[in-house]
Amino acid sequence: MKWAQAGESLIHSKFKDIVFPFFGKKHNPYNIKYRKDIIEANLTKDHKYYTIDKITDDTLGTTYYQRLFNLENRIEYDFTCRNLSELINSPVLWGVDDSGKIFDLSNKERFKTKTSSIRKIVNPGLIWLHRISYPFVLDRSINLSEIDPDVLKAIVVYIDNTWVLYKFTYENSEISTILL
Repeated sequence: MKWAQAGESLIHSKFKDIVFPFFGKKHNPYNIKYRKDIIEANLTKDHKYYTIDKITDDTLGTTYYQRLFNLENRIEYDFTCRNLSELINSPVLWGVDDSGKIFDLSNKERFKTKTSSIRKIVNPGLIWLHRISYPFVLDRSINLSEIDPDVLKAIVVYIDNTWVLYKFTYENSEISTILL
């Protein structure tokens, strides 16, 4: 059996199975209590408990996003990540995805990366990179209309058999792996 980095085909990464949006905290909770129909956490040793999730007959079959806003004494998240690219660029260490599954992202994993030049920009929100067979959808806040695509490069990360946009750079140096 060959050795594989996280994100390659032989093993799965810590990001596997996350259903977006992902609601994240910069720190892991101090303690989590699991009961029959409710999950609670205290953020530090001296904090009171906050509700992470509560399942009732009325909320069965709904998304975590739908349940979250009806929770009393609910936990407040530091970040809401709409996709994997936003998640890997945030300082999130712990969180809950839209299915209500809790993820501890504090353990670092090594991922393969590559720097790729821009092949073409279609509309303001779609970008094609050299050596990757599919386009990347950009956030509306990223404006590439005034850049020189011959100079700007993109760093992509290989996570769970998919290239994910990490960041843009003007540097020509190749980074082969990254810890996330």
